[in-house]
Amino acid sequence: MQMALAWMEQSGANVKTVAIAAGNEQAVSFYARYGFFPRQTLLKQKT
Repeated sequence: MQMALAWMEQSGANVKTVAIAAGNEQAVSFYARYGFFPRQTLLKQKT
């Protein structure tokens, strides 16, 4: 993860976003260690 964040910085990323599947609360705590926090919830309708 640290290498990915460093790559994003070096590439000039202004915004860093990760997406996780609903129900994957372990991922939330993992990404929180790197400064990511839930900002919105995206809902999709099944087709």
